[in-house]
Amino acid sequence: MTISTQNPFGEFIFDLNNECFKNSESNKQNTVVPFSFKTMQENINSIILPTAWNKHDIPNKLIMFSYHITIENESEIPTPIIFKRVCLNINLKTNCLVLNAEISLNIFGIKAITSVTVLEELLNKFDSANICKRYKVDSYLKTQNSYVDPNENVRHISYQFIIEKKDICQYCTCALRKQIEKNFGYKMSAFSSLSLEDGLDKSVIPYIQRIAINEIVSAYKVKNKKGRRYSENWNTKCGFDEKFLELFALHLAQKDQFKRHGISICDEMSTRESVSVNSENLTNIENCIGLIDFGDDGDKGKSFNDKANHG
Repeated sequence: MTISTQNPFGEFIFDLNNECFKNSESNKQNTVVPFSFKTMQENINSIILPTAWNKHDIPNKLIMFSYHITIENESEIPTPIIFKRVCLNINLKTNCLVLNAEISLNIFGIKAITSVTVLEELLNKFDSANICKRYKVDSYLKTQNSYVDPNENVRHISYQFIIEKKDICQYCTCALRKQIEKNFGYKMSAFSSLSLEDGLDKSVIPYIQRIAINEIVSAYKVKNKKGRRYSENWNTKCGFDEKFLELFALHLAQKDQFKRHGISICDEMSTRESVSVNSENLTNIENCIGLIDFGDDGDKGKSFNDKANHG
């Protein structure tokens, strides 16, 4: 049916059939097709994935996007495992997992997958997210608060998946510190006095340092820190020449009683930088040589430039 009208100037003819057809086509173009699991499966090949990511499609059941890493052991064949994955079921419920542990979408600022664009945004954010790297220790050091993941790394049970700056989260850092202390304790308990002395002999360790090492090992083996006792050999010489006081007494004896009054202040570091006394001749204070007393440990001073102000 065609209805035509003419304006007062004899122009413009209106065709009702053609106009209805045009309106119908326009409505089809403006209609937004709702996002669904079916539409995603139909357009799955058009989704842009981050580098090294893969997609897996189970028709009418599941769509999964995954990122793999490879476990390499000297005694075994390299084995790939799924490190990150994003799974969408038929109801578009989305799960993000690191290994076998699930993390919330809210971490990425996304509440739900409402379009392909939102999905691509989630994949890119998940791909670039800094994941706690865990730590590697021997399996026998695993504690009640840690477990070994499929990648054979030890994790704290409360460890944070997504972290901002550091490579290891605060929980794994604390657990790692305890593991190191525990491992060190095993090694220290295996130390015997004979093996320690044998190692010191091979390393040609000076006598004073040998005493310090022995005291440290002995103190570490005592569980109660309050009950530790140290040997008298622990006290090392400071480098002060005791004969200086003998010479100083002779020097004061030459002064009258009034000039003997005063205060003698000895700074430890300054004293160690002073020249030592020639013990063969204590007649006056000018009889000094440029040899500094380094104690019983190490070489002796050989000139005025050799000062006992260092270890």
